[in-house]
Amino acid sequence: MNEGNGVPNTADTRARLRGLSILDRTLAEQRNVRAEAPETTPSRSMRVEAAMQAIEDSERERDELRLALAQCEADLRGVRAELDITNLAHARALSEMDRHQHDRDDAVSRLAAIEAVYDAVLTIMQKHRGATQEDSAAMQKA
Repeated sequence: MNEGNGVPNTADTRARLRGLSILDRTLAEQRNVRAEAPETTPSRSMRVEAAMQAIEDSERERDELRLALAQCEADLRGVRAELDITNLAHARALSEMDRHQHDRDDAVSRLAAIEAVYDAVLTIMQKHRGATQEDSAAMQKA
């Protein structure tokens, strides 16, 4: 596009400008083209009949949409009821799980207390047994 000395290539620039001017003219022509007028209805009675048909179609579609909306609202109520039941069951399961955990913790603490008592009793019995064995050994020697 540029020659070695920095001067733009004028032939290339002119060709680009010609292309842009053609594009500009084409776009201007497209903007100026008027849309064709829709075909007119031959008589007033046919226009009224077409309008009445459009109204009936709209009313029929509105009634169908109302029925569909009512069905969707009924479905939504059913789904909400199922959700409420599921949430209730979930809450019950959580409370039961908490109760079981509490029962388990109580059982573990009672087991620890019982084991402590057993250890104490065992220690006392071992001391007593040891003393009795020493006494009986001493008596046998004597």
